[in-house]
Amino acid sequence: MTGQASVGLLSPARARTLYAVADALLPPSPGEEGAGNSGGGGVDLAPAVEARLARAERPRVWETRILLFVLEWWPRLALRGARGFSWLSRAERLRVLESFQHGRFEICRRASRELRALVLGAANEALGRYSLPGA
Repeated sequence: MTGQASVGLLSPARARTLYAVADALLPPSPGEEGAGNSGGGGVDLAPAVEARLARAERPRVWETRILLFVLEWWPRLALRGARGFSWLSRAERLRVLESFQHGRFEICRRASRELRALVLGAANEALGRYSLPGA
């Protein structure tokens, strides 16, 4: 298999950016922080987001994919460094996400709101399946 059929709706690079978005939006709790612990609620969100995108309208899928691409390249395009969004600190990634969500262009605002909703919805869905310790 080649092309989109082999990688699904999210390429590995876009999935990495998605994990960086999830880490910025859902950082680990203070007790979970440490080497190797990332945010995102401690769940693998890419498959859940892909499943939601598979049911979405085609323009929404394209907007999400394009936004993930632009987010990854934004630090380079803005001449703020040689590395992409995924390598920024959590605080810097959150600042970039907020700038897209409150920016001048409606398409960026809408796509970033939808991406946030996809990530948070997938996390809520995945975390709802598990019983938390002490619950």
